[in-house]
Amino acid sequence: MHRTLRAAGAFAVLGALALTASDTALAQEVRAHGEGPPGVDIAAFQACVPRMMALSEETLAQARQIADIMDRLAATEADPEKNRAERAALRDLLLKYRERKTEVVTLMDAALRTPPPEEEDLEILRRLRDTELVGISWNQTKFIDCLRDIARAVGVRFVMHPDVLKNNTVEVTIPRAAADGVLRNMCTGFDCDWYVHNGEIVVIKTIKRNDKRLQKFLDEHPGWKYWKVKEKVEVEDNL
Repeated sequence: MHRTLRAAGAFAVLGALALTASDTALAQEVRAHGEGPPGVDIAAFQACVPRMMALSEETLAQARQIADIMDRLAATEADPEKNRAERAALRDLLLKYRERKTEVVTLMDAALRTPPPEEEDLEILRRLRDTELVGISWNQTKFIDCLRDIARAVGVRFVMHPDVLKNNTVEVTIPRAAADGVLRNMCTGFDCDWYVHNGEIVVIKTIKRNDKRLQKFLDEHPGWKYWKVKEKVEVEDNL
């Protein structure tokens, strides 16, 4: 039995531009992550492997340096001059770290044949806020089909993480509401989060069971620092 999301009443009116999710609107893509052909450029991937390995080592070293600076920031809170110097060093390091990570994404986009985004992420967020959905009526409608209605009205693409149950059903009537409010409330009801990245709206599960276990471990071990190499414990030889 599919889990059903029921909403009492309509969502608040938040939008400014009236658009209906009609069949006359331009159909937009809604797909589950991993569906369709792999589309991997093997030659491009093999060509970027050496650089990827170098970037991996460099960014790991930078991550450790960032963690060390964070420790020093906490230790210099009483000394404004030293604290300011540490903050400046942190900013420079974060900028370099971001540059390397951006290069990683560029390399992977070439290997995965990822098309460039058709528009800026901020433009998608603005349109979600300003687009008003009128006359929405979902009766045992699959989650993925609800996203298709929003996609057509707003003119965006959705990607669903494999953990999101796309066949969950929705039962709700919305006379008038902003697209971002509808999306936010619907995702909350199914324990999902959404964010805009690279010209697409990505829908993911809010938290997994193993994430909760990891968080519990971190709560019980607040001093654990994953980036630090464990000290070797000398074992006495009884012979």
